[in-house]
Amino acid sequence: MIELFNKETGERIGELTETQFDLLMDNIENEYLEEVDYVIDKNVINLLKERKCDAKIVEILKTALGRKEQIVIAYHIPEEAEFDYDEEE
Repeated sequence: MIELFNKETGERIGELTETQFDLLMDNIENEYLEEVDYVIDKNVINLLKERKCDAKIVEILKTALGRKEQIVIAYHIPEEAEFDYDEEE
């Protein structure tokens, strides 16, 4: 499981499976990538909904955002997590 945190407060906002995490990264990394920090706002949530992203992902981010205009999230990947990423040369 990959843990998501509110970077500004350190509060844990939820956890995703590796599959859900990959899906989230596939949908936001090109537009909102800043190292391992991601700015989440209503536009990001709407984009994920439009792309029919996993409902759990959307709910975690929507709950974390609450009434704020935006939050910055970060993630923690435990060492034992295995990902199948294609490495670019």
